[in-house]
Amino acid sequence: MADTILHGAVVVTMDGELRVLRDGAVAVAGDRIAAVGPAADVLAAFPSAARTLDLGGRIVLPGRRPRPRLIGLFPPPRNVA
Repeated sequence: MADTILHGAVVVTMDGELRVLRDGAVAVAGDRIAAVGPAADVLAAFPSAARTLDLGGRIVLPGRRPRPRLIGLFPPPRNVA
């Protein structure tokens, strides 16, 4: 169960892969990250989320230290090919 889903974002995973998901999403349950992935997958996995926020292309850096939490939310990049 997720309380909030942040979608429509550029998500940079802060794991060992440092993936960049151009249409990414982060599901948050309480003060924990429940899921990170493509927006369609995360939204489908948590259809009953209490709140969904379209971030309009902003950059999200979900963190995992010292415990999972969001560590950054930045404006959309400009002039990105």
